[in-house]
Amino acid sequence: MQIGLWSSLADPNVAELLAGCGYNWMMLDLERSTASPADLAASFGHPGEPSHPEVTAAILGGMARLREFGGASGILSLDQAVLRAARGFIAVDVDAGLLRHAAIAQREEWR
Repeated sequence: MQIGLWSSLADPNVAELLAGCGYNWMMLDLERSTASPADLAASFGHPGEPSHPEVTAAILGGMARLREFGGASGILSLDQAVLRAARGFIAVDVDAGLLRHAAIAQREEWR
């Protein structure tokens, strides 16, 4: 059995704080937190550019930091560059995308 944590803590020290807590993995939920890639881009002076290289570097840097403390890192992203660079576990689609693909397949089946 694995014990994990789904968190939206928007603090750069979260990896260090949680490293010794005994979790097997931690998922940082940037979609529903106050620190989404879009928010991060705006704070870096790149509003509307969540895939800007500086933003991607910050996200991947956070994941690397988590691994430094012995944690597994993963990401939910539709950005191909982030997915290629991410290690650990990745999610390659989101609930709305999966529902859309299923609806299209169902429509095609019944045409």
